[in-house]
Amino acid sequence: MNETERRGIAYVPENSEDGHVYRWSDFLKIAKGNVALAEELVSLCTWQHPETEIDQLLRDEIIDETEDGYVFKAD
Repeated sequence: MNETERRGIAYVPENSEDGHVYRWSDFLKIAKGNVALAEELVSLCTWQHPETEIDQLLRDEIIDETEDGYVFKAD
């Protein structure tokens, strides 16, 4: 994903009560600065909040949370 594509991100989850629009900077913040994870969140979120998707990735043991942020688990 290039910078132009990132700037164009404007995502609103279904059933969003407050109508919050998630932009690239929001995805990056939720991913704790992990660009690869933020890009993965953008592609995974089709109706849910990105925070919910992070929780699911943790439950499914796809990512780990460390002191420095999130990391993908090794295969």
